[in-house]
Amino acid sequence: MKNATRAALFLVCISFAYLGCTPEETPVTEVQAPTPTQTVPPTIESFSPQSAFAGEQVTILGTGFGQLPIGIQVFFGDVEAQVVSASSTKILVIVPEGAEAEKIQVKAEGGQAFSDKDFELAPTVYVGGLSSNSAVIWKNGIQEVILNQAIIREIDVVGTDIFMIGELGPNIDQAFLFKNDAFNQEVSLEIVPGTNFSRVRDLTAVGEDIIVVGFDFVNTISDPSAVLWKNGARAVLSSQFNSSIATGIFRDGNKTYIVGRDGNNGVIWENGVQKLLEKPNEFSLTNPSSVVVEGNTTYVSGYGQNLDNDQFPVVWIDGLLSYLSFSEGTTESIFSYNGDIYVAGRIQNQEGIRVACYWKNGEIVYLTDGSNDAYAYDVFIFENDVYVAGFTDNQAVIWKNGIMTSLGQGRAYSIFVK
Repeated sequence: MKNATRAALFLVCISFAYLGCTPEETPVTEVQAPTPTQTVPPTIESFSPQSAFAGEQVTILGTGFGQLPIGIQVFFGDVEAQVVSASSTKILVIVPEGAEAEKIQVKAEGGQAFSDKDFELAPTVYVGGLSSNSAVIWKNGIQEVILNQAIIREIDVVGTDIFMIGELGPNIDQAFLFKNDAFNQEVSLEIVPGTNFSRVRDLTAVGEDIIVVGFDFVNTISDPSAVLWKNGARAVLSSQFNSSIATGIFRDGNKTYIVGRDGNNGVIWENGVQKLLEKPNEFSLTNPSSVVVEGNTTYVSGYGQNLDNDQFPVVWIDGLLSYLSFSEGTTESIFSYNGDIYVAGRIQNQEGIRVACYWKNGEIVYLTDGSNDAYAYDVFIFENDVYVAGFTDNQAVIWKNGIMTSLGQGRAYSIFVK
């Protein structure tokens, strides 16, 4: 009994002791509200490559491009580029058409940044010609087939528009005008019903006007007519003889100069008025190929042919003839740059091999060594670099400052650099 009483008293004490104790207080931790992510101004540390063509990719490294860089904008000068991918420290963009050789600008949430160095825009080189019986254009060396069973004679680039002329058909006998890699019926060249053949040789695109020159055969194949197509509409140039052809055109302000041949005489049409170019007695035929106006002086390239059918490269200066070489040869195109006159063509060496060359202010520059036949058809100067298009050993080629690059099988007839 005593034991039971003691046990009961012990339990009561324990109970009172528990009830009298104060439990230890647990500290309360205050939950802080999340701090908004602070944006920081972007910086551009570097970009590569330092120089690229339009359409190529450039990588920009830096900081502060944003945690979610969705709204990033990149500009080359004033032209916005397409952003391929972006992170807070790296942006991959495509160099846009019309990009300017200026600093790269990045616009991000935290502001804008400019590169320390200017981006160097590599020129875009367009070459037109022929490969495997197809009209082709090479853009920075990459070939694109424009049309099968055709040939491109000349190209001109205005802004983002590319104009190309040539002939198509099984016998390469019908003139055409391409615009931006597609046949455009709105600027198709008017053909007179019954015309057997039509040929084009040069074009110029100024403003809204696209002018093409060449010739066609309305009556007989022995009597071609020099023709001008303006925005596709055909007009016959004045002629004193039974046959005439137009081979080159140049626009200078409100004046249009066209050169060609009328009968056996080299001629120039200035705003439609025909003038004869000098033909010495030793020449049975003179054949101009191209024209340019520098200052107030008119330069015409071409060749003269004697009674033995030997051809000699010449240039006419304000209508007066001057020999470029007394070796046999021809000239195909002429170009002026900073007051200098460049003429592309070829001469024949003592072994009878054709050597590609050009003349700068009458001084010859050889492009090939005479081991194989080679032809220089067109010349273009861009930022003091000399580009020449032609072909040798069944390869379409370009020469830049005398260094040859093969474009593959074919022939290159025209070049334009922008």
